[in-house]
Amino acid sequence: KTPGGIQVTRNFPPRKPDDLDPGYTAEKGIIHPIMHPGIWLGFGDVNGNDYWRLQAMVEFDGFVEPPKGDQHTGGFVVRNLLKSKDGKRAICSEITRYRFQRVPEGVLLHLDATYQSDEHDFYFGDQEESGLAVRVASALRVQGGRGTILNDRGEKNAAAMWGKDAKWFDYYGEIDGRRVGIMVVASPNNPRPSWLHARDYGVVVTNPFPKQPKERREPYVKTWVKRGQPFRLSYAVLIHDLPADQPLDQKQAYERMIDGFAAGEDR
Repeated sequence: KTPGGIQVTRNFPPRKPDDLDPGYTAEKGIIHPIMHPGIWLGFGDVNGNDYWRLQAMVEFDGFVEPPKGDQHTGGFVVRNLLKSKDGKRAICSEITRYRFQRVPEGVLLHLDATYQSDEHDFYFGDQEESGLAVRVASALRVQGGRGTILNDRGEKNAAAMWGKDAKWFDYYGEIDGRRVGIMVVASPNNPRPSWLHARDYGVVVTNPFPKQPKERREPYVKTWVKRGQPFRLSYAVLIHDLPADQPLDQKQAYERMIDGFAAGEDR
């Protein structure tokens, strides 16, 4: 939710009739009710294990730093284990740092995740369902709502931007007389530029892995991580809330979010 209490991610679990997807008849009329929790890091293929579709488990393994904060800033650090499909072994660990900051536009969240195994090499596949994902509130959807997706080149909505590299995207619309939405920036320090797996029904994935020439579960390209070596991904997420007649200045917001990555490097 925004600081003013407006919900910008979809209900989880989604509910009827609020979250019914127009014209969709599978899954009881709601697109991916379980796999899209709101704002999350997910991967369709890590060593052949599918965490996006919940076919393998990510297990919480404790706080590295417990939650702390005040009215303006906060954060915590967690350690998770990406387990094999049978649950018997860890493919790698994930240590993720979450930093929250009140800004004039709303709330700025930085996520910094490091993946590592001291036991063996592992790989990330190149599925489109991998990276930092958001599922917006149903009122903000392009399809079935009053929303718009915009990227840094000025392209709008999924048909114009799907599969293209992007410095940022903003999924926004009007709710209760307020201009609200979610803007996502991938760190320029990530291993490669990100592209957008964008859908008008409310989901956008900022994907840091190569795009497949033709969709399939088996990877064309594997991004290998050597034993003992860290693989780091960082993102900034702006949950914004402004008067309806005061559009977000995405360029200014982008610059602030980029500055935040530099500050995070000093931790």
